[in-house]
Amino acid sequence: MQVPATTLPDSVIAHKALVYKQTKTSAQTLDIYQQTQQTQTAPLIMLIHGGGWQSGTPALMTALAIALVERGYVVATPSYRLSDEAPYPAAVEDLVSAFHWLNNNAAQYNIDSTKIALSGGSAGGQLAALLAYSGGIVDSSDTNSKRFNVQALINIDGLSDFTSPEALPFENNSAKSVTSASKWLGVGMKLSHSVGTTHRLFSILIKKRLQHFSLIAQCHAFVQVETAQYKSCNSCIYPVKFTSLMMRRIHFGYSSRG
Repeated sequence: MQVPATTLPDSVIAHKALVYKQTKTSAQTLDIYQQTQQTQTAPLIMLIHGGGWQSGTPALMTALAIALVERGYVVATPSYRLSDEAPYPAAVEDLVSAFHWLNNNAAQYNIDSTKIALSGGSAGGQLAALLAYSGGIVDSSDTNSKRFNVQALINIDGLSDFTSPEALPFENNSAKSVTSASKWLGVGMKLSHSVGTTHRLFSILIKKRLQHFSLIAQCHAFVQVETAQYKSCNSCIYPVKFTSLMMRRIHFGYSSRG
């Protein structure tokens, strides 16, 4: 088993703890990784960490960020408010702010703002998908905000229906007083019918939005097969093998390296 290193090579530079938003309770930051000698604009991948919406930091994505930068991308890893601090939709609102901050500062970091992908693992994958398909509009009654578009989504094992037969045994576990999802969504131990309906509608929204993307790589089964080979790895870092396989599926109208 090969576990990827998190030490920056000389070819990669990191801009750490850039504040993109100040809330009443905390400052939300992001890290930007890019090639040290980057002179031209490059596509951006906003990479969102997982942790059941209640734990984790952007540092969990460092190894994957380095691997992506070495293939020619700029990578941003944002923090967001976890469920202990604020329930849904706080995390989504934070990540929308991170997206706009990156767009507004694209020139400073040589980001090609016409080629942006959202990605994440587990809860981060769910958040990436929710952002991509909603266009950053959290409240359906919001008629003032402008929907944004991204060119790609890489959802690494993120849920799109909390009430599926696969998810329910975990989310309605009677041995737990609260689950990760119910805590984040701000409901009781049992996921209610209304919450289930919301996330079935989210699945429908996914199908309706497919035509707006040049690539969709929402490959739950593939990810589960690949990560199953690394059960002994407790570092929460995606393996090099999977990184390489994932990168072959990312195209922005040109062939990416790797």
